[in-house]
Amino acid sequence: MKIQTKTDTFLKTLSLNNRDVSQNPSLPILSDVLIEAERNTVTLTTTDLELSIKSQIAVAVTESGAVAVPAKILQEYLSNIADDKLELSSEKETVTIISTGTKATISGNSAAEFPVVNKLPDKKILEFNPGEFHKIIGTVNVAAAVDPTRPVLSGISIKTIKDGLIFAATDGYRLAKRLVRQKSSEPVELIVPARSMTEVSRAFGEETDGKISMFVSKDENQVLFSGDGVQIYTRLIDGAYPDYEQIIPKEFQIAPLISKGDLIKAIKLAAVFSRDIGSVIHLKFSKTGIEVSGITAQVGQGSSVVAASNVSKELTVAFNSKYLLDGLSVIEDEVVRMSISGPTSPSLLESRHGEEYKYIVMPVRTQS
Repeated sequence: MKIQTKTDTFLKTLSLNNRDVSQNPSLPILSDVLIEAERNTVTLTTTDLELSIKSQIAVAVTESGAVAVPAKILQEYLSNIADDKLELSSEKETVTIISTGTKATISGNSAAEFPVVNKLPDKKILEFNPGEFHKIIGTVNVAAAVDPTRPVLSGISIKTIKDGLIFAATDGYRLAKRLVRQKSSEPVELIVPARSMTEVSRAFGEETDGKISMFVSKDENQVLFSGDGVQIYTRLIDGAYPDYEQIIPKEFQIAPLISKGDLIKAIKLAAVFSRDIGSVIHLKFSKTGIEVSGITAQVGQGSSVVAASNVSKELTVAFNSKYLLDGLSVIEDEVVRMSISGPTSPSLLESRHGEEYKYIVMPVRTQS
């Protein structure tokens, strides 16, 4: 193999792939990037066996071939090259990198040892604008579980409904649910790892142009996201997703409108005094506003009052401050509606206009 390319272009693509490389993989070959060159195109592939990323860039190919190279070492070396152009070649499992004034060889592995990343059938299910997809995932992923012992809850549920699609995630303490008014080519009900969805969102960015196409292979139990020279494959999560609709309250005692910025500031202030007690803060709702407070015997106490409208009765509810901040941070409206069903029942955060995005959070039970 022998190619000539621009250093920054190659490095940018390599950096994208390297987010999929583990520092301590179960198989040493999984720390490599597979480089394949043919027909003036180089393809970089990385995988951890659950998530696989394939990226293509146009280069000058003098000699076709393939080799697997330690991804982190290659990226670190290229990051320190000053020249804009480089030549990369391989002889058996040794890779040689030449640029103006520099030369290096890196010991690699045979391309035949690298795990095969299967090509999925060309059956497109959905198509997204990258910017819209980025927004969807950013608002839903905040509620996904990070505990590997609960694999189903570490994924995002994607389900077809009459009005389009529902993207949802829950860790058992909160639920993020987004309605996407888009039709799929056929009914879908999938659980995609939240981590994989984050990588897809990062890879394609927030561009308003272009398309992300989604392909599903139920036989392979995989999904493919493809667009703009990048293909990301991920395994689906087996299992039944919880029936989250049953935990969404249908009626509320109060539903005040609040300035998002003022509420975030008050929660952060109260959280300073609640870190030693599981980040529990108290929100006391009254006609004069919402008093947000935190208190610990070791640190002290602090409170502030936030203006709110439509508070018809007094209620005090305890929440995990992080869970509230996670939900508030992804609501785009500057005015939010916080619907409270009671001190021990789920509460709802949403834009004042509601409808498309809902964030449900469980209160914390405290001793009276």
